[in-house]
Order: sequence, then C-alpha cells, then structure tokens
Amino acid sequence: MKAAAYIRESSIEQADGYSPDMQLRAIRKYAQEHGMTLDERHIFQEFQSGRTDQRERFQDLLKEAENHEFDAVLLYHTSRFARNIADARRYKRHLRERLGIKVVSVTQAIDPSTPSGRLAEGVFELFDDNYSDQLGAWVKAGYQEKWERGGLLGNLPIGYTYELAQDGKTKRIVPDKVLAPMIRQGFELYATGECSYKTLATWANSQGYRTMKGLPFNLFSWEVILNNPTYAGWVSYHRRREPKKHDLKPS
Repeated sequence: MKAAAYIRESSIEQADGYSPDMQLRAIRKYAQEHGMTLDERHIFQEFQSGRTDQRERFQDLLKEAENHEFDAVLLYHTSRFARNIADARRYKRHLRERLGIKVVSVTQAIDPSTPSGRLAEGVFELFDDNYSDQLGAWVKAGYQEKWERGGLLGNLPIGYTYELAQDGKTKRIVPDKVLAPMIRQGFELYATGECSYKTLATWANSQGYRTMKGLPFNLFSWEVILNNPTYAGWVSYHRRREPKKHDLKPS
C-alpha cells in the first residue's frame, strides 16, 4: 500500500510539541509497522494554520489524491489535517468515499469504518475545532493588550532590527544602521513631490539596497513603506491607531 504523509505546524501552535520532525518520525514508524510504502515525493509539509483549507501543500495533497498517487494519507493527529470541523469532515469524506483513500491518524486508535470509530473521530474533530477557537481568542486578546501598551504588532518594518538588551536575555527594537537612513531619505525624497514609488525603487536598487527578504525594491515596496504608520510613531491594530510609548522612528 502506497502512503502519503501530511505534516502541519503553525506559529501559534509550536508550544503544543507538534514539531515536523516528530510528526514524520511517528508516521514513518507507523508506515513501516503496517507494511506501507512512504515515497519522499508524497511527504506534504507546511507551516500554516489549519483553520483554512487554502493551504498550498494541503491542496497539492488533494490534487495528487485525485490522480490516485497513493492509497492512504497518514497524519500524526487529527488536528494536523484540519482545525475546522467542517473542512475535516468534508475532505475526509471526499478522500475516503469518493477516492477510496484512507485517512489515518497514527497516534489515535480510530477505526472510521465502525460506528464507534466514527463517533470517536467526530469527538476529536470537535475538540480540535474548539481548541482552535480558544487559541484564536487568546491570541486576539494578547494582541489587544500589546496594542493598548503601544507595542509593535506583526513583523518589523524594514529599517528596524532586534538587539539584545543589557540583561543579555530580552530583545529590544532599534533602528537598523544600514537600512534606517535609507528609509529616512526615501521619505524625504518623496516629500519633495518629485519622486514616485517607482522612482524610489529605482533609486534604492541603484544604491545596492535590498528588502528584508533580499529582493530588489519595487513600487509596491515603497507604497507599503510610505503608508506604514509605524514610521510616524503609531501602532495600528484593526485599523485603529495609538501613540507608541517608545519612539521607533528610524534615525
């Protein structure tokens, strides 16, 4: 029997211990013990929330399933397949009933071919969905509290970086010595009214600057930069603004 592995981890679930390596080890062990062949081409791994079905590797799995590339999909746990109960049931039904492909959680004793097994799987799916809702609420509350304190939310805008504080443990946000002056000059050039987003991109690239991902600047890069309230000392959250307690303007 040919098997595929679906492995998922998300940033807000890292504390759960669902590391990709641990998931894959358990899946390999199960496949070996049950006489299944796990082809490296059919290991679908991604780092994304399970609340949505719009996951690149998950969609790749479904496409290959349509071509009957494998006979079973192995998961470490039901929550890895989906955190949304409606998606979990819909896609499992599609794989099992329409395509004849098994969906197996290697760490849970579930036999979906029996009434009691289907009940057990339904309970697990219900818990997975509820946990996701609770986690989302906790994260939202954390963001709200951080915003109230004037903390920066999300990724650092270009021009900032982290450095260790004097205690050697905590990190603080400081202007990047190379990119902060460039951002500052970009604002000054744009304020003259003579530079467009495209002009700024050409200028930055000609100076050898690159984005935080190491890519050349484009007009969209500067549109995002020039409209980011962080550079004016504001924190945005759900389209609201609040003065920051600490001045993070590049200098």
